[in-house]
Amino acid sequence: MQTHQASSVRGPRAAVKHGWSEVAAFSLSHADESTEDAVPRVDDPGVRSELVRRVRREIAAGTYDTPEKFEAALERMLDDLD
Repeated sequence: MQTHQASSVRGPRAAVKHGWSEVAAFSLSHADESTEDAVPRVDDPGVRSELVRRVRREIAAGTYDTPEKFEAALERMLDDLD
């Protein structure tokens, strides 16, 4: 067994950083392939499909999360804790 300090890990995992863009790209490419009945499809009348598509595009582009959204979420979380 090898032990490493936190900053000395070498190999393919150290060089590759997986982010939300890969997850979002996968979701976009497989969005309409779901076979589960419990998962609503984008073209379901009860789903706001344009909103879903816009959010998926923003996630894939890395522009969905903003400092303002983070602050709002943090405020709501702190309010819930009180």
